Amino acid sequence: MLKTLTRIAIILSFVGTAFAGYDEDLAAAKKLGAAHQNAEALAAFMKAAQTATNEQQVCDSLRQAAIYAVVLNHFDQAMELARRIPVVTLSKSSQMEVMSESRKWKELLEQFKNEDFAAWPKSVSGDAFRMRGEAA
Repeated sequence: MLKTLTRIAIILSFVGTAFAGYDEDLAAAKKLGAAHQNAEALAAFMKAAQTATNEQQVCDSLRQAAIYAVVLNHFDQAMELARRIPVVTLSKSSQMEVMSESRKWKELLEQFKNEDFAAWPKSVSGDAFRMRGEAA
């Protein structure tokens, strides 16, 4: 009986650690970002994306990682991260942000000139319209 309880306790401790991974990684990433430790925050958000348990967490983590890559002037890395975002509209708006921040307005206009932002969720369509307008 004691062996069985010990085994259950061990298994539960591993399960708890697996679920706590993302939350801990996200908290660490935010703390590093708040302390302006940008390279460390970038790495921590990338780690959080790997330990995410759902698509929304992956999107949020990769989006934040892309922002920190831009802050560090690592525009190619930021674009790669933005392209990995699984929700298409979030990925595209993140790519637009990277292009805008890296002053690639011509490329932004060319790539998104025919994009129907009105069909996008309102949470990202306004920024997409604004960025395309600013690039023009």
